[in-house]
Amino acid sequence: MPGQLPNELLSYIATLLDAETDLFTLQNLALASSVFLPIAYGRIFYHFHLYDKEAPTARTPEFRLFNLLKSSPRLAQYIKRLSIEEIRGPYWLTRTEGHEYFLNALRLLDVDVLQSFSLHRMDSSSWNRVPSETTREILRICQAPNLIDIDLWEVPGTFLRVCSPSVKIIRLHHTSIHSRDQLVPGGVKRTSPIVLKSLVLQDWNDDALVEEGSQISLTALEHLQIQALRAEFHLRVPKILRLCSRTLKSLNFKPFPMYSFFESSRGESFSMHYLITLTDA
Repeated sequence: MPGQLPNELLSYIATLLDAETDLFTLQNLALASSVFLPIAYGRIFYHFHLYDKEAPTARTPEFRLFNLLKSSPRLAQYIKRLSIEEIRGPYWLTRTEGHEYFLNALRLLDVDVLQSFSLHRMDSSSWNRVPSETTREILRICQAPNLIDIDLWEVPGTFLRVCSPSVKIIRLHHTSIHSRDQLVPGGVKRTSPIVLKSLVLQDWNDDALVEEGSQISLTALEHLQIQALRAEFHLRVPKILRLCSRTLKSLNFKPFPMYSFFESSRGESFSMHYLITLTDA
């Protein structure tokens, strides 16, 4: 019976189940038949979240991922989303001791199937403190050929220079494009630009996104969200809006609270009337 149903319908059934709350059901679905197995596994292993959990080694997320992929390498094909996050405090990514399971787990990933990657740091200090081996593996993920969505917190914007041109969604939080931090050897620059569909900016430290040669195109941008945490950020907004004025569909702009629109402008102006395609603001 399952084999008679279209794969699209089977996949839709699986999307109604949550990988956390319906894990037991998904496991049973995987055991029901060989037809359901890859569909259920696609839900169970879709997203892996690595974070600094205070627990015995065998119970940490990085050990669980390493152990899973070491014993069953084929499961790597189902991991489409990866999150790395410092939760309890900074310096987790900068440590060198006891980090072998984290590095080995990253090395066992099949980056060719990754579609989404987020890296959240709590430490705003120099990226140069992060071990080169860790940086090398993260760069490999950023260069994944099918990567669509990337989310960076407290990360040098130089990572964007090596991201795959397949990326369509970028979220930057406390990120500088012109960073003094240098990437380790192996960070190959892309030869074609990223053509963005969606962009989120929060406390980004310069306007290199709109500079010539940035290899990031905003001319097809449809969704833009900006949160200005400093007054000077407002001066960069017109440059961005000018580039996406013919394609932008939604705009969410949160100005800096202390900013006064009656102050004399130190930057260029831009009328909202130019946003002819805007349907949601």
